[in-house]
Amino acid sequence: EDIQKDEDEDGAITDDDTWGVRYRGYWLSGLLLLAMAAKAVTENVYFHRVYRGGYQARVAVSVAVYNKSLRLANAERQSTTLGELVNLMQVDATKIEMFVPQIHVLWDGLLQIIGYMAILYSLISWPCLVGLAVMIVAAPVQGVVMGKLFGLNRVLSKHTDTRVKSANEALQGIQSVKMYTWEQSVQDEINKSRNQELGVLRGVAYLRGFSRAYMSAIPGLVAVAAFVCLALASDQAIKASTLFAALTAFDQLRFPLLFYPMSLATLAQAKVSATRLQAYLSLREITSMGNGPSSASPSKGASKTNHDGHSTDEDDHATAPNKQMITPITGTHARQNAVSTSEAEIVISDANIYWGDPNTPITDKSDKGETEPHSSHLDMTDRSAASKDDGDTKSVASSQDLESLGTALSSVPVKYPKAILSNISIHVQPGQLCAVVGRVASGKSTLVSAILNETILQSGSIKLAGSVAYAAQTPWILNATLRDNILFGQPYNEERYQRVLSAAQLTHDLELLDGGDMVEIGEKGINLSGGQKQRVSIARAAYSNAQIVILDDPLSALDPEVGRQVFEDCIVDLMQGKTRLLVTNQLQFLPQCDHIVALKRGKIVEQGTYDDLQAEEEGEVHRLLKDITKKQQQKEKAKKKAEEAKAAKLLNDTAMFKTMELANVKAMKSTKPDGSAAPEAKIATSAVSHPAQPTKTGAPIDKPKATPTAAGGLVTVEERNMGAVSLSVYLKYLAAGGGALKFMIVLLGFIIGAANTLVTGAWISIWTSDADYEDRSQGFYLSVYAALAVALGITTFIRSVLLVRFGISASSSLHQNL
Repeated sequence: EDIQKDEDEDGAITDDDTWGVRYRGYWLSGLLLLAMAAKAVTENVYFHRVYRGGYQARVAVSVAVYNKSLRLANAERQSTTLGELVNLMQVDATKIEMFVPQIHVLWDGLLQIIGYMAILYSLISWPCLVGLAVMIVAAPVQGVVMGKLFGLNRVLSKHTDTRVKSANEALQGIQSVKMYTWEQSVQDEINKSRNQELGVLRGVAYLRGFSRAYMSAIPGLVAVAAFVCLALASDQAIKASTLFAALTAFDQLRFPLLFYPMSLATLAQAKVSATRLQAYLSLREITSMGNGPSSASPSKGASKTNHDGHSTDEDDHATAPNKQMITPITGTHARQNAVSTSEAEIVISDANIYWGDPNTPITDKSDKGETEPHSSHLDMTDRSAASKDDGDTKSVASSQDLESLGTALSSVPVKYPKAILSNISIHVQPGQLCAVVGRVASGKSTLVSAILNETILQSGSIKLAGSVAYAAQTPWILNATLRDNILFGQPYNEERYQRVLSAAQLTHDLELLDGGDMVEIGEKGINLSGGQKQRVSIARAAYSNAQIVILDDPLSALDPEVGRQVFEDCIVDLMQGKTRLLVTNQLQFLPQCDHIVALKRGKIVEQGTYDDLQAEEEGEVHRLLKDITKKQQQKEKAKKKAEEAKAAKLLNDTAMFKTMELANVKAMKSTKPDGSAAPEAKIATSAVSHPAQPTKTGAPIDKPKATPTAAGGLVTVEERNMGAVSLSVYLKYLAAGGGALKFMIVLLGFIIGAANTLVTGAWISIWTSDADYEDRSQGFYLSVYAALAVALGITTFIRSVLLVRFGISASSSLHQNL
C-alpha cells in the first residue's frame, strides 16, 4: 500500500522528501528480491530434509517388518501371508513416506491462515471475519470427505492384500498352474481383486478431485463475501490499492487451504498404514535369547488347576469352563557364541516346549452341540474388535449382547494347547555325536526347533554354547551357483572346499553337472535331485566350520550306500571334534554315535550309550532295532526272490537261444540248391540276429536333472534402463490410457483450468484500473470474480476426473498385459 500512489495529492513524492522516501520503491523492491531469494533457498533445504526424512522412514519401516518376520513365533507366522508382508514393506511404507513431507503442513497451514487473516484485517477491517466464517462453515464438508477417504483407503488395503496374495500364490505354484491349465482361472481371480481395487481407487480419486475443486473455489468465494460486506458497510468505494493487496492475500490463502486437505488425506492413509503395521509388529515373537525369561513369549507353570480346584498334568488339555488358565513363564534360552570348540555344548534342563501360546484357549469344536450355537457370539466379538481396530466409532454389540456373550463364554468348555515336548533334559557334551531317534511324530524336529529358539519355552532352560550350523530336513537352496550354496558367504578355501566336496559325495555329481560347481542352481534347487540338494545342505554345514552342527534327518533322502558314505566320511570323520546333534531314522548308524536319545510321544523314554540301550531288552531303542531287523530280513527275502526270478528268467532266455540256434542249423541244412533259404530259415535267422537281451537290474542311479550350461545360466540379469525416461515409454502409457484422443481431452481440461486462472488475473487488473468505477459498477466486478471462482472449482474437478479416468484405464490395461 505504501508503494502505491494515492489518488489524492497527499501521496505524491516531492523534492523535499528524504532519500528514504524518494527511493522507497527501489529499496522495497530490493528487500522483496532478497526475501524471495531467501525463501527459495530455505524452501529447498526444507524439502530436501523432509523428503530425506520420508525416505528414511520408509527404509526403517521395511527393515522393521523384515526383522519382525525373522522373530515371529511359529503360530503367528502361520497367520500371516507373504502378500501381506509385501504390502507392509512396499505399499504401507510408501504411504508413510508420503506423509512425512506433509507433517509440518498440519501446523504450518494453520499459522499461514492466521497470518493472512491478520493482513486482511489490517486492510479491510472486520469484513475479513465474514470470510473467515465462510471458511469455518466450509470446513465440515472437508471433514466428511476426509472420513470417506479414510474408509475407502482401509477397504483399498484389503483388496490390495488379496490381489498380491493371489498373485504370489500363482507364482509360487506356477508348476501346478501350468500342469492343470489353471491359467485362466488364476487370471480371473487376480483380475477380480484388481477390478475391486480399481473401483475403490476410482472412488478415492473422485473424492480427492472434489476436495481440490472445493478448496480451489473457496478462496474466491471468501473474497467475494468479504468485499460484499465491505461495500455494504461502507459508502466509499474500494480503493485500488486495498483491492489489489486484499485479493493478493486471498489468493495466497488458497495455498494453505489447498494443501491442508491434501495433508489430511495423506494423514488418513498413513493412519491406516500405521494401524496395519502396529498390528503386525505386535505379533508374538519367539523367546529372546538371554539369561532370563522373555516377556514376549507366553508364560508357563508346572501344573494347571481345573474348575474343581484339582491339579492336572500339564501334558493334558485343561478344560476349565469358568476360569482362565494363567501359565507363568520361567523358561530361559541362553546363547553363547564366543567359546572354544572344546567348550561347545548343548544343555537342556527340564524343558517344556509349546508351538502355540499355552495361555490362549482353543475352542472345542468337536462337540457340535455345545460350541456351534455360540459361534455367532464369537463372530460378533471378532467383528467388534476389528471395527474398533479400524477406527470405527460405532458400537456393534449392545450391553445385552455383551452380557449374553459373557454367559455363553463361561459355559463353553475350552482347551489349552498341549506341550509338544515335556520334561526334556539332554546334555550333548563337547565333541560328542548325539543321535535323536524315535517314531514318526515323536517330537524330533520340534526338539531341534526348540534348540534353535523357534518354539515357546514354557519352563526349564536351554543353553547353546558355540556357533551353530543347521541342516534342515527340507534342504534350503539358494538361487545361485553350487559353490555359493556351499560357501554361504564365507571366504573360499580350496583345500577345505575340496575335502568337504569329497566327504559329502559331491565330486561325482560335479562331473555330471555342466559347469561343475559353478553351475547355476534354479529356484528351490529345481535342477538338482532330492539327494543332491540334501548333500549340498550337509556340505554347507560342514564348510561353515561351526562348533555345533545340528542335522535334522539329512540322510533320509539318500540311497543307503551314499548315506553310509556321507555319515562316515562327513559326519563322523570330517566333523570330528565338533558337537553334533543328529536326528535320524537310520538306526544302523547308532553304534558309531557317542550318545543316543530316544523320544516317544513328546517325552524322553531313554538315553545313553549304544551298548547301554542295546542291553535294555524292553527299551525303545532295542525295540526299534528289532523292528528294523525284521524289515531288513523281509527286504533280504524279497531281494532273494527277485534274484531267483532273475536267474530263472536268464535260464529261460538261454534255453530259448539254444533252441533257436538248433533251428537255424536245421534251416541251413534245408537250403535250396539255388542258394535261397527256406521261409523257416529266414525266420530263424532273424531271431538269432536279434536275440533277447537280459535286463540289467540294480540300485537306482541318482541322476541329476538336465542343467543348463554355466554360460547360459538359469536367470538372466534384470533389465533396467538408466537415465531419463524415453519418449517411447510415455507413448506406451498414453496408448494404454486410451490413445491420443483421450489424452487430448485430459490436456484440454488442464488448458481450460489454466485459462480460467489467467482470466481471473486479467479481470483483477481490469478491476483495479477502474478505480473510480466509471466503466462498471462494483457489484458487476464482484459478480464476475465470484463466477470465475466457481468456474475454477468446476474446471479443477473436471480435469481431476479426466486425469483419474485416464490413469485408471492405463493402470488396468498395463496390469492386464503383465
